[in-house]
Amino acid sequence: MFINNSIYLRTSSEFIKCTNLLILLASWFFTLDNSYYVCSATLTLICMAYGTLTAASPQQWLRMGAHYDLFLHSFAAVTYCLALFSLARSGFDLLIGPALAIHGVYILLKQSGSLIKVKYGFALMFIAIVKLALIDAASALLWQKVVLFIGVGAFLLFAAFWYQKLMTKMTAADTATMN
Repeated sequence: MFINNSIYLRTSSEFIKCTNLLILLASWFFTLDNSYYVCSATLTLICMAYGTLTAASPQQWLRMGAHYDLFLHSFAAVTYCLALFSLARSGFDLLIGPALAIHGVYILLKQSGSLIKVKYGFALMFIAIVKLALIDAASALLWQKVVLFIGVGAFLLFAAFWYQKLMTKMTAADTATMN
């Protein structure tokens, strides 16, 4: 976050970025054992997101180009999936599928405009559906299966209608600017 403010930090910026990445990977590894380690990953993600909001050119921060936000979305998805998986004793692992579906819809609705972002959002929703169909359906009770499938199905149906509405609005705006 403070790399642009200090010449000392700017000289060791690559070391700082690599250290933050190692902290994030270590917290993911330790989250499987104890769910409290997700706090470290969450703080690292918050700092990375804050750094992109305050930086003059966030694309150059990790040389990721125009899709740096998908890099952060990937880190966030892995973080909350590992956190929910570490709480499997309480049954929170059933929430991984709906969380991935909500995240995918968020990317579709918020980050629309780029084909790679649309594909990424649909990929998250596809992973959520596959997890629900193959893993959760095998281990959940009948009423949990019904609630999960109806809930995610209704949410995806709503998202499809909302996305189609946004696309028609964008194409109408594009044709209006061409004329």
